[in-house]
Amino acid sequence: MGFQISGPLLCLVVMALLLPGGLAHQEPRQFLLLKQLMGDNTRRIAVIQDKQRLEIETLKRGLNHRIEERVKYLFRKWAGMPEIPIYCPYPVLSDKLLEVGCKGPFTEGQTCKLKCPMSVPLRGPAYITCTRSANDYTGYWAAVDGEEPKCDVPTCPPLPAPRNGALVCDKWSGGSSCQLQCREGYDISISKNFMQTAFLCSRDGVWNHQNVPHCTYREFGDRFRLPENYYFTGQCNPGNIEVKESFLKEVTKSALCPDSKYCKVENVEVNCGEEDDDEDEWDF
Repeated sequence: MGFQISGPLLCLVVMALLLPGGLAHQEPRQFLLLKQLMGDNTRRIAVIQDKQRLEIETLKRGLNHRIEERVKYLFRKWAGMPEIPIYCPYPVLSDKLLEVGCKGPFTEGQTCKLKCPMSVPLRGPAYITCTRSANDYTGYWAAVDGEEPKCDVPTCPPLPAPRNGALVCDKWSGGSSCQLQCREGYDISISKNFMQTAFLCSRDGVWNHQNVPHCTYREFGDRFRLPENYYFTGQCNPGNIEVKESFLKEVTKSALCPDSKYCKVENVEVNCGEEDDDEDEWDF
């Protein structure tokens, strides 16, 4: 690339030369400015040349490497030599919940089974295969039908726990089923028989019941509005075994436990609501 002078710089040089006596009779400041502009232009050209040279060298190295590898592969194939085994790195999946059921080293054609934790359903292919890439000497993981596998966890917004009660949810399916329970001496205020106390999250991210009724103080003699297993004694706490076991009984009857080995008290989550003071005072 040759030296090129910019338009403003050229005008400044011409004006300096046309003045009487040239640059000899001008202020030193003008002469310094001219030298600075010419120096900046020269450095700019040098930087551009260095950048272009670096890019060309990088392209050459990459191209030479690919040509060299391709020639080696074709020579081995022509000579009847065995192909170099293709290896894949450890599978790194976009869904961090997915579990890989195979161990390395991972060679071409090896298949790995994918699964989700506990009873969370798997959406998409359950297997990925170590596949040879287009350059013939590296490998990558490909799903059987091209669809990206993922764990189908519920996307419903969290439900609030009822006052004077608990909202009990499963962990084995990611919290897709929950149940309302009331503290002993309290009941829901809904007049009709609220048998459908199971809150289920659909694949569309919508609960079958949008509102969680609160548990209010039940007057003496009032009928129970919930089944027997929907009441617990004492105060609510996240480790209440009675609450967890009652939930397990209901989900087992309702077929909300797809795999019994995961339906255990340690896989049940209890969320407690605020509690009112006991209303056990009598008026005389």
